[in-house]
Amino acid sequence: MLTRQQVEERAKQPFTLRSAFGNILINTDSYKISHPDQYPPDSEQLVSYYESRGQGDDPWNNGHTTHTLFLELQVYLKRYGFLRAITHEDVEEAQVYWYLHFGFHYFRADLWTDLINDDVFRGNLPIRISAIPEGTWIKKHNALIMIETLSPKFFWIGQFVETVN
Repeated sequence: MLTRQQVEERAKQPFTLRSAFGNILINTDSYKISHPDQYPPDSEQLVSYYESRGQGDDPWNNGHTTHTLFLELQVYLKRYGFLRAITHEDVEEAQVYWYLHFGFHYFRADLWTDLINDDVFRGNLPIRISAIPEGTWIKKHNALIMIETLSPKFFWIGQFVETVN
């Protein structure tokens, strides 16, 4: 984990991402960065889900989308870093990235460093992902994927990764 001064010094240099997809700490919606500090202090678990909102035109249904085809979950999980442990390099890159994005220190590097140093998870995401079978046609507005947190210490991670893109 970098100090505030180190982050500010690195932020003065040209910044290039190490990978377009690989750092899950960067590939989320920016408002998710604030979530760990917004939950009630006694929170222990979260369950999040993805659903198809069914937006867009479906030429086979007179322009009205009623269903979605659920595909490529494994590709998505691999591409966006769900299947590998978070590293100190990921945390340091995210510290600089979010500092440049917000203009101030907002990213909770300490929480991610705790995950890396955790004897059980060792940087792996403490989540369980459940999903409908790939290749399923399903009516819109139904849950496709559910993310359940597995540790009270890291309960906030399920919501953090829910919008990884």
